[in-house]
Amino acid sequence: MICNGRTRQTGIWSTSVRISRSSRSAFFAMCLGIPRQIVAISDADNMLGIVDVSGVRREIHLACIVDEAHPIQSCVGDWVLVHVGFAMSRIDEAEAAQTLALFAELGELVDELRSP
Repeated sequence: MICNGRTRQTGIWSTSVRISRSSRSAFFAMCLGIPRQIVAISDADNMLGIVDVSGVRREIHLACIVDEAHPIQSCVGDWVLVHVGFAMSRIDEAEAAQTLALFAELGELVDELRSP
């Protein structure tokens, strides 16, 4: 799996996955990193925290964003991009708001396309 990084315009992580090295054609998929705010540390020893957006709370792994300069205790209040239960990177609040607004617009577009 090769991570291509997130775009600055959307804050979305793009991950390319090659299914078979021997195949002449490759399969690529895109995965999304969803902005969430860390509201609590649930298990510091295992680097787990609770994130929230609009009242939806989930426990996630924080190991990818913790280091000596940014210990687990300092993560509360941070905005992060979450993918499959892991905080992949820290982002600023403005970037999180912009990305969440984009997701809301996409949801409205899907609703319009589904209506008769």
